[in-house]
Amino acid sequence: MANRLQNELLKYVTELEPVYDELRHMLFRVYKRNSVVSLGLAPILKLFSKPIGNIKFLFYGSKYLELITSLTEDDKSVGIIGGPKQWALCQKLHIPFFSNAHAWQALAKTLNSKPNEKRLQQLLEEFSSSFRGSDNRYLILDNDSVPMQRLLSLAASTAGVRTIYLQDGLLQNASPDAFLIGRHADFVFSYDMAQANVFKNKGIPEDKVRVMGFYSDHYKKEIAVLRAGASRKVCILGQPWFECSKNIGEFYLMETMNLLRTLKQKGFELYFKPHPREKKESYLTEISGFAEIQLSTMNEAVRLFDVFLAYSSTALYEATLHDRVAIQLWHENFGCDKFQNIGYAYTLELDDQTDMAKLSDTISHNSPFGIHQSDEIVSDRFLKCIETLPIT
Repeated sequence: MANRLQNELLKYVTELEPVYDELRHMLFRVYKRNSVVSLGLAPILKLFSKPIGNIKFLFYGSKYLELITSLTEDDKSVGIIGGPKQWALCQKLHIPFFSNAHAWQALAKTLNSKPNEKRLQQLLEEFSSSFRGSDNRYLILDNDSVPMQRLLSLAASTAGVRTIYLQDGLLQNASPDAFLIGRHADFVFSYDMAQANVFKNKGIPEDKVRVMGFYSDHYKKEIAVLRAGASRKVCILGQPWFECSKNIGEFYLMETMNLLRTLKQKGFELYFKPHPREKKESYLTEISGFAEIQLSTMNEAVRLFDVFLAYSSTALYEATLHDRVAIQLWHENFGCDKFQNIGYAYTLELDDQTDMAKLSDTISHNSPFGIHQSDEIVSDRFLKCIETLPIT
């Protein structure tokens, strides 16, 4: 059983290794860092953990803060699994907290090919025991496939708690099938019907998928009109491709530098927003010679800039939601769909000289794509999806 557990926890990483050869190393670094940070705090956080057997909506982490806060304000039964940051949030919202800090070390060792099989089984049984309680409860995940969330979803399953993958990033038909997140969850709440169809195309049964809309309501807030013509501020969105593959990372950096040189020569005011996991990369120094490095959140960035450029980033979808001009620079190396075909952004092909000749005009003159989203607040949209699920 222990070997099966180890294999199950690593399945996602193992299947993707032929394509994304750096993924395991990236996850190991993250898990190792979390284990070091949690080392002294884990016993204390465990003491602060509350019984969670009857909590209806148990969230992993605080990614979906707007939804958590909104549900809490509606007096819904909500709790959070996490570490120090999540504990502080739970204190602020007066909701139950459950620690997973003590699990990072064992999972880091598993990623580093030094698994303690007995410890993994112990963690599974501990989490499962903590999850047991009343019927019709849900564990809401931002990912159901990487080792930590997979461990929690397995524990939830054995305890009779149903799991929901609340879509965290765009799923694409062109991406490797092994990249599919949502395959293990009992239900998937997707951004829109186009994304729901991709989940179905990838093999997720139709009765598992619901359309909830985007997980934030920030796009509903009033925003300034776009600047005119060449005065538009242009933001290039970074992605941490080196974490997945050295070859794709090098291609990404080469194309980004070419893009920066071209747009700088044309006189555009340029900014580069690195991905949160890209902020310490040494190449940002080279990029800063062409564009101002912008460390804002995406919610802040859409209020600062008019036009966003990227290769396959979900942030392009967010830019369009906020009535900004989003432009995808497409290449098959990034394993992505053409966003223009599904109404998310303009798509220009990097290898197509005619397309790239249109880039300046697209930046200066095009209007945003329109993505239809419900006027209902995020908690109402979430609860409406919950109401459609079968009762256990």
